[in-house]
Amino acid sequence: MWTYSIVTYLHFIAIFMVFSSVISELILISEKMPASALKLIRRVDLVFGISTVVVIITGLLLLISFGKGSNFYLKNPLFHLKLTLFVIIGLLSIFPSVRFFKLRKVKEDVITVPDFKTIHILIWIEVIILIVIPLLAVLMANGIGL
Repeated sequence: MWTYSIVTYLHFIAIFMVFSSVISELILISEKMPASALKLIRRVDLVFGISTVVVIITGLLLLISFGKGSNFYLKNPLFHLKLTLFVIIGLLSIFPSVRFFKLRKVKEDVITVPDFKTIHILIWIEVIILIVIPLLAVLMANGIGL
């Protein structure tokens, strides 16, 4: 019981960290930004990556060892949709992360972010998907989709 509670708690905290990281990137990103803001975005992006790994690990633990059992989850199409959306978020985050990483070499005080509009749109799409995933989780937990 305690282990289940701790794993679930860590799963929720990691989800909150993923969401707050994406929102932070959305707030911080601009076409021209100070080098200090770019450094902060890279740190936020690292938090996003670490939090995503924690979500995956704790999610797998909940799927395999705890919760309602893997049969409950694996038979539900909403679970598969939720996982697919999570993977899409991961894939969408690659392009901005690579851009942020490459900009670390720029030594200017004010940095122009290449592909700013594309990055901004990708981050917005991540936010929208992150808003949908908890709805799918609630529906799934209530047996909808079976």
